[in-house]
Amino acid sequence: MCVSNNAFELQAFQMSENIRRHSIYQPVRVMYLDGRWIDLPKKDEETMDSQDLITKVVLKDSKGNVYEVEPNINGLSFAKGEITYEDYLQLDKKENKKTVTYLLGITGGYLVIGWAFLRYFF
Repeated sequence: MCVSNNAFELQAFQMSENIRRHSIYQPVRVMYLDGRWIDLPKKDEETMDSQDLITKVVLKDSKGNVYEVEPNINGLSFAKGEITYEDYLQLDKKENKKTVTYLLGITGGYLVIGWAFLRYFF
């Protein structure tokens, strides 16, 4: 039985498609993890590959300002015009801090449990 194991790639692809469809800005480029990019006005549907991890969607406003957003819910909120780019950057920074905090907390918890286990049995 074959099971799809590219859940992250599919989620990023679907979110980038939502950003492109619902954006108030002009989508300019899609950037992949391996450094490749595809210019969107020139793209054809065969060049977009949902198997590669999309890391950024580049958007351009009417004044020529270029914005790079990640294909996540915050990027979609910015693309829809619900939040400003500064708010997007703050939310992104806040989520990164939260992720690091959780990672350190879980790692510390395992270390404490391991230490307690060793002290109890040895």
